[in-house]
Amino acid sequence: MKQKVTTPGVVTALPADAVVTTDLLLRRKKKPIFEKITCWYAFFVLVIFPFLYDSNKYYKITAAKFNWFWSTAAIFMFVMAVCALFLFNKEWRRIRFLEKPEKPTWPQYLLFGYMAWACISGIFSEFGGQIWMGTGSRFEGLFSILMYGFVFLLVARYGEASDSLIYAFGIMALLFGFICALQSWGVNLMYPSGSNYWNTMFLGTVGNIDMIAAILAMTVPTLFCASVLLKSKYRVICLPGMAMMLYIQIFSDVDSSKIGILLAFALTMPFLLETKERICNTALSGAVLTGTAALSYWFHNTANGMVVSFGKKVAFLWVVCLLLLAVWFVLPKLNFKKFPCRRMMRIIVALCEVVILIAGLIFLYGYHGSNTLLQQVSEVLHGHLSDSAGSARGAIWKCALHIMAEHPILGGGPGSLCELFRPYNEYYSTSVGSYCEVDFAHNEFLQIGVCVGFVGLLIYLAFIVALAIRAFKAAVRCPMAVILAAGVVGYLGHSFFSFSLAMVTPLYWVMAGLLDKCISQIPPVQKEEQ
Repeated sequence: MKQKVTTPGVVTALPADAVVTTDLLLRRKKKPIFEKITCWYAFFVLVIFPFLYDSNKYYKITAAKFNWFWSTAAIFMFVMAVCALFLFNKEWRRIRFLEKPEKPTWPQYLLFGYMAWACISGIFSEFGGQIWMGTGSRFEGLFSILMYGFVFLLVARYGEASDSLIYAFGIMALLFGFICALQSWGVNLMYPSGSNYWNTMFLGTVGNIDMIAAILAMTVPTLFCASVLLKSKYRVICLPGMAMMLYIQIFSDVDSSKIGILLAFALTMPFLLETKERICNTALSGAVLTGTAALSYWFHNTANGMVVSFGKKVAFLWVVCLLLLAVWFVLPKLNFKKFPCRRMMRIIVALCEVVILIAGLIFLYGYHGSNTLLQQVSEVLHGHLSDSAGSARGAIWKCALHIMAEHPILGGGPGSLCELFRPYNEYYSTSVGSYCEVDFAHNEFLQIGVCVGFVGLLIYLAFIVALAIRAFKAAVRCPMAVILAAGVVGYLGHSFFSFSLAMVTPLYWVMAGLLDKCISQIPPVQKEEQ
């Protein structure tokens, strides 16, 4: 049976059970200019952008990050527009800087619809021009929504995920984590004089630890999956960055990043344990992960310095680490007469996860211990959300639902939550014990519902579902789709307890765009000849 080929060396049809590595994705032998520009922009956002700030350091870091994002995104779009002008010239068309455009995907259609609905919401908003940059001080208005959307659409059309980009992402994680670690050890790189993490709760080159948590939720699962699924020997580059970011997660102890990481692992694990080779790679990466966690808890970092404590948690993690190393060492030496097929392994792992999930829910439902987080989860399972839950997020979420009911169709306008929440600030302040003004819902989905209405929220959720369906279908054949999906899922899990901000959200939109593009590049299934 012959393989269909349109470009020398690029296969455009493969057997249904073939694993599509990055060198088998449908790619042009010579990249058009649009794709080159987009690849460089994706590299900039994922690798360079997290380190950028200005001379004010932490004083105006939100504004600094926003300015870096919109200015570089605007330059990216402007250069792409200038290149597009050449399409009107027949001579340039003959040289084929751009080939016939591909048909847009469902996620692209839906995100464009979400952008259009946000514009309609802004036009009819009572806050007028304030919605352009948002009514708070976070710069998350209509302008940001449109910039994020256009970045996704361009990357989803012309981007290209590669092994080298993932390795660069791993190096970024290592350097970023090292900067955070130095600060946690008392080395003052960016803090104002007399300040440190313990009295400001800022960290790294991003600042706000909730935003750091978003990067952690994206990097740890992405690099873990890359260390398991990539074929190159250079995949070990991902392990140091993953370990360093896990240390920062344990040190900063932000629950939203834990949830994002666990959710990403839960959804990707069936694809990481489907062959003997992948099980071995997962065992090695898992040993690095648990060993890092054991060391982090053993030498616990506090405001008074490093505290050495070898308890049950540390002992348990070391036992798990040694067991995983044993699996990695012994499994390749065992000869199985018949190893379960990939599909059967995915089903087995998924069923095990379902059993663990049910057992966990039963445990949490009847939990009566002293752990505050587990107590709050147990209350939610019993149908009660206290105002103090999630650092008073419960009070904010209740108020946000009331505001959504008041503006169900168009919402109050992009970035309008700060103004809409003013009548509820007194109620929220009672929950925290001091007067506070809320400018974010601390739940990205509620934030969207408040600002652009229930219809806008449904469109955004439909975008996520469409991307998830495409990713799930592609994950069976394409490891790169699993790697990128892990980062996207990690961010979405974190965002349920946080909010969009230009400090880190551009990384999510670029990664989501690369995921959509990667899926489009998977060769079609080869049909049997009659």
